[in-house]
Amino acid sequence: MHCAGISPVEAVAEAGPETWRRTLAVNVASAAELVRLTLPALRRSRGHVIFVNASPRMTGVPPWSAFVGSKAALRELADSLREEEAAHGIRVTTVYPAATATDLLGRSGAPSGARTIPSSASGRSRWRR
Repeated sequence: MHCAGISPVEAVAEAGPETWRRTLAVNVASAAELVRLTLPALRRSRGHVIFVNASPRMTGVPPWSAFVGSKAALRELADSLREEEAAHGIRVTTVYPAATATDLLGRSGAPSGARTIPSSASGRSRWRR
């Protein structure tokens, strides 16, 4: 299971190259590397990879540009891995838990008491009270 992640709260206009590099490294590249290193054992055991993603992954959430972008990339990583490793019997699941009321969420501009819920059958999420 991969559930590491960072959540910088910066708009595109404010997020410099280091914010993007660090966010993509922690939220996406580390997941890919963990899977790469464990693939031999996963293949032998016909294992199961579980990625923990984030509810806002399907839609922009200002000012969380780097975070949301990295979560979209994590979704695509999971989808690619699922196709690549199906012949080896490896299952790949992505879990999308709802937002949790934290200080970081409060500072992000989300409404007080906000949570994310699916707003359509496509799985798109938006802030709701």
